Amino acid sequence: MRTLRLLLVSLLTLFSGARDALTEEALTEEALTEEVSADERSIGYILPLTGDAAVFGIEAKRGLELAESELKTRGIAVRLLLEDEKCLPKDAVSAWHKLDHVEKVSFIVGPSCTGSIVATAPLALHAQRPLLALWDAGREVEQAGEHVYSLGFDSEMEGELVASYLMEHNLKRASVLWEEDKFAELVKESFKEKFLSLGGEVVSQGSLHPGDQQTSALLLRLARNSPDAFFVSPAYSAVAILKAIRNLQIRVPIFGQDTFGFPGVLETAGDAKEGLIFANIELSQGTPEAHSFFEAYRNRFHEEPQSLAFAAFGYDSLIIAASLPPAISEQRAALSSLQWKGALPKGSFREGRMIRLAPTLFQVSENTVKRISPS
Repeated sequence: MRTLRLLLVSLLTLFSGARDALTEEALTEEALTEEVSADERSIGYILPLTGDAAVFGIEAKRGLELAESELKTRGIAVRLLLEDEKCLPKDAVSAWHKLDHVEKVSFIVGPSCTGSIVATAPLALHAQRPLLALWDAGREVEQAGEHVYSLGFDSEMEGELVASYLMEHNLKRASVLWEEDKFAELVKESFKEKFLSLGGEVVSQGSLHPGDQQTSALLLRLARNSPDAFFVSPAYSAVAILKAIRNLQIRVPIFGQDTFGFPGVLETAGDAKEGLIFANIELSQGTPEAHSFFEAYRNRFHEEPQSLAFAAFGYDSLIIAASLPPAISEQRAALSSLQWKGALPKGSFREGRMIRLAPTLFQVSENTVKRISPS
């Protein structure tokens, strides 16, 4: 369920805990100050702050708070304007128009959901603005236009990773179930394409409308063809689907995408989650910057992040946005040459407009989630 950029000016050290971790390879403080501290910069964000994906928008917002505090320590003033997209394209379009035409912000970050990003990409092109999306950095987003940049996940790779795992374990007959949602359909298609290319067979398939009450009938139909595995690509009904499969005593291994890793899903699923294998993103704390970011988050909010990656997207995106020149006509060139050090493992758009965190596979075993493939 899923973008970043900045100008090669000053690399802000993460917050106080990360300051020592950043090196002089980062952009100079003086350069960044010259670009943004003469006047307060207005930066607009389009995030899901309510609705089914709100938990991730809230995590990104916490990352923004940490970045804003760091900017203030360097005398860099920013004015944040947050608009709620609810992961709905029509709301994202309305938010874009408000930030671009009414608020006239210097830079816009977001939207954050696949359908919303694709819907606003033509607006960014018409305005000749670069669009820095968050969360989804898949191929469909990349193909939305040369003005689209992103910090996010490789959505298509999730489906491909599961398909390869099935074939490696001689699970060659799959039933496919998905919810009718842009992201869910995207991952479903990437799974099918990869699975078929490797010699697998899709023996049955079917889709659900979000909130559909006919789950059991569909699952029984899919199971009639004796699949070796179920590939499930949900959007909102992950728990209901898991429980329905178990209640129907369909004894087939279940595989899926990162929706199963959403906060609260596995806890709510109870025993129905046992054996589930799903692709998800895990932000490593292996770098000094990422470790410092994690510690600063915990110190600020007095709890563990529900998703460190989403908070990191928020943090790095504001560092990037604050570093860009105020002239919109200069921002694309600035993004393309930008380098920074932040919470994410990669800090440059030099190799392309998409900065992607690769997925890995996890399995639920005895109520514990364990990594089963390297990221």
